[in-house]
Amino acid sequence: MAQTPAVIDNISELSAILKTVFGEGVEQQQNLAAMLYKRFGESGVRFGGNSYEFPARMVNTQSVGARGYRISLPEPILNIDVTARVRHKFIYGTFDITGPDIEKGKGNVNAFVNTLTDKMRSLTEMMLKDLNIQTYLDGTGVRATVPAGFTAGATAPISVDQVKFLRVGMQVNVVSGADGVSLRGGTNGDSDAGDSAGTYFQKRFTISRIDTSTAPPTIQLSNAAGTVNSTNVTGLIAGDMIVRHKAAGAELTGLGAIIDDGVNDPGANVLQDIDRVANPLWRAKILNAGGGDITLPMMQLGMDLPEVSSGRRITTVIGSYNMRERYLQVLVPQKRFTDLKLDGGFQTLEYNGRDFLVDVDCPDGQVIFLNDDSIQKFGLFDLAFVEQTGGILKHDSLSAGDVFYGYMRVICNLGTTQANANAKVTNGIIDPNYVVAQ
Repeated sequence: MAQTPAVIDNISELSAILKTVFGEGVEQQQNLAAMLYKRFGESGVRFGGNSYEFPARMVNTQSVGARGYRISLPEPILNIDVTARVRHKFIYGTFDITGPDIEKGKGNVNAFVNTLTDKMRSLTEMMLKDLNIQTYLDGTGVRATVPAGFTAGATAPISVDQVKFLRVGMQVNVVSGADGVSLRGGTNGDSDAGDSAGTYFQKRFTISRIDTSTAPPTIQLSNAAGTVNSTNVTGLIAGDMIVRHKAAGAELTGLGAIIDDGVNDPGANVLQDIDRVANPLWRAKILNAGGGDITLPMMQLGMDLPEVSSGRRITTVIGSYNMRERYLQVLVPQKRFTDLKLDGGFQTLEYNGRDFLVDVDCPDGQVIFLNDDSIQKFGLFDLAFVEQTGGILKHDSLSAGDVFYGYMRVICNLGTTQANANAKVTNGIIDPNYVVAQ
C-alpha cells in the first residue's frame, strides 16, 4: 500500500501540497459550475503594449460590385477600420492560514489538507460566483443604485433599485452618482490597513441586512461604530451607487456594456475605445419591454435584428429564473413544444432551435441574445493560485500576527469583435416573488 510522503519542514513544500491538492479542484469547480464566463472562447489576439488591439470594421468593402459591359471596375478603396482595445482586469481571492495550522501540516499532509478543505472550497465558489455576476454587469462595479425619490432619514436604511448582486457581509463603498468618482463618507468608519488617511478612510461599509419586504428593497449598512443610518453616509442622495469596496471601474467588462447601444446605458457609449455615436455599427440592439411582458414578436426581433445588421446568427439565448417563468407563461403556449434538459450545469429551454439557458445570475427583466463567437475572453491567466517567490504561501507576522497568506487570481477581460451581432430585451416585468434577500 502506498504511503503518504512526509512533508519536509519547509513552507515551500506546503505550498506545493496546496497547489497539488486544491489546484485541480479549482479547475474542476469551474468546469462543473453553470458559468456563462466559461462559455466564451479564448481570443487569439496577442497582448501588445497595455491592451489587446485589433481592427473593428465599420464599413462594408467598396471594392466589390457588379458592372455593365465596358464599365470601369470597382476601385480598391480601403475599408474604414477603427481600433478596438481590450484591457486586462484583475480579480483576486485571498486566504490566510494561521501559524499553528502550518505547524500541524509539517509532517502530516492529511492534517494540513483537512484544515483547508472547507476554506478553499468556499473561496473558490465565491470567486466563481462573483466572476459569473461580473460577466453580466458593465464593468463599473455598480451593484445597485439609490432610486429616485429617496430621502435620507435619521433611522432609515438605504433604498436600492435591486438586491440581486448584493450579499449580507459584503463590503461596499457608496459612490456619488453625479460624478461617478467621489466616495460618500461615514463617521467612525472602518479604515483599511495602510489607508488610515487615504481615499478610502472611513468610507468602507458592510451590508448587515437586506430587506426585500418593501418596494423598493432596502439595505442596512454598518461599520466599526455599529449600524449606519442613511443620514450618517455623508451627502447620500438619489442616484448614488453601491459598489464593492475598491472595485469601482475594476470589474470585468461584461455583457451589460458589450450588449448595449450607449443609449440604454450612457456609460457604455464608448466600448473598447470605440465611440458608438460616431460608429453606430458598434451598437448592439436593445429592445425595451417597458416594464411589461416579453412577447413572441419581441423575442423574434432579438433573434433577427443582429443577423440583419451583422450577418451573424444568434447562437444562444439566456435569461434569469424570472424571465424563464415569463417565457413559460407567455410564449410556450404559442409553441408546439419546449425541450427541458440539463446541459453543463445550466437549466435549458429551447427557442426556435436555439438553447435558451437559464442562469440565476442573469439580471432580472432581461433576455440576452448572443452570438457566442463574437464575444471572447482576452487574458493571460484564468483562475489559479499565484505562486510568489518561494511558493504560494507568504508569512506576515507583523500586521496580522502569526499568519501565512496566499491568493488566487484571474487576469483577463471580456471583449467583442462585433458588438452588433448581439441583442437583449431589457426592462421586462419582474415577479416580486423572485426578489429575495441573498
